[in-house]
Amino acid sequence: MVHNNGPAKRMMKDIPEDLMRSRPEAAVAAQFSRRVSHVREGLDACLRTGLIPDDLLQEMKCLKQEQKSLLTEALPRYRRLHLNDPERNLNVTVTPVTGSLEPGKLAEADLTEGERTLCRRLAETEAGDEEPDIPDTRDRHTDGKSGNPDVFDPEQYEETFWLCVRNEQTAFLFGDGGSVLLLERNCGRWQCRREPILTGCLVQNAVMESNHSCLVENLDGGVERISYSRMETAEQLAAVSLYEALDE
Repeated sequence: MVHNNGPAKRMMKDIPEDLMRSRPEAAVAAQFSRRVSHVREGLDACLRTGLIPDDLLQEMKCLKQEQKSLLTEALPRYRRLHLNDPERNLNVTVTPVTGSLEPGKLAEADLTEGERTLCRRLAETEAGDEEPDIPDTRDRHTDGKSGNPDVFDPEQYEETFWLCVRNEQTAFLFGDGGSVLLLERNCGRWQCRREPILTGCLVQNAVMESNHSCLVENLDGGVERISYSRMETAEQLAAVSLYEALDE
């Protein structure tokens, strides 16, 4: 929220027009930074009086709301920049869900209704009959692979990726050698984390559960959940070190 007659409006006039046209996100960040500095100056002045004016309180409230909006808008860019960062720990976990997909065993298992529904889908479908629906990670503005680590290149792996489960934001790709690749859709483009997030993970079937997890049927007929720590909220990004967030 920008008040027409408030300090935010006045500070926007100080931002060069060429910056507003060429890098609007940088202009917004500069404007936000100036408003934060203005509020700090106001708060310093309040230390002498012990009173905070209503307009300063309103500006602080607006800045808090806008900070959350800016962080939310920055989430896809952060994920895109750091998906192939070797120092980024995705905290991938594999946890058991149920030991069997048999109807009787499912009825007895302690599952949520959502888990039960997905387990039934695993039991009723058979994977491998069709070509995997792998998201296209190629950049239309470049010549295909061109050494881009974000592009899925099957020739880089000594196995065949035969199964892919996906939604609009995330995909898990399974190889016949046990590797699992992660793909994310950020800033309008799919990208692949080149290093497998798991190895030695042989499955019979899989089904998507959420933007950060899927359920898989292992070779023993049991069900496990594969999940990772996807950056999804403004609060998560706010907790990231500024130096890490800016590191490209």
